[in-house]
Amino acid sequence: DSMVIAAEQDPAATQGATDAGSLATQPWCRYYLRTKGYGVNFDVYVPAAGYANTGSNRLCVLTTGVSGVQYSGTGVLQQTLNQCEGQKFVVWDNYYGADTARGVANVQRRYGLGQDGKYGPSTHNSMLHIKVGAGGCARDPHRVSF
Repeated sequence: DSMVIAAEQDPAATQGATDAGSLATQPWCRYYLRTKGYGVNFDVYVPAAGYANTGSNRLCVLTTGVSGVQYSGTGVLQQTLNQCEGQKFVVWDNYYGADTARGVANVQRRYGLGQDGKYGPSTHNSMLHIKVGAGGCARDPHRVSF
């Protein structure tokens, strides 16, 4: 398994990074998954390339023009931006349009990343995600390595 467990890693470790380079090599986040909290007491919902709970499935990207079906990776990202990152203008419509890109760019700015508006591994590792069950938000306890 390629998961890197570093729940308390400082998001500044990826400061200035951008997800643009990931677009050429990584699959689209067409789905979402519930991370399994190995060694931690919570799970989070994250965009994913597939349903299996592996680090490689979380190594995926989203950008403008990517649409999905209900509960898609785009939809869970939109819910996360709205509920966890204060991007209240982002609506859950499962379409990665201008508002979603702007919400992602705002989050990237907050965490010191390059502001390209594209969701990928650097953004994934830095942002908060919706916690399962107990409510609230947290970073994915299983950072993706790229």
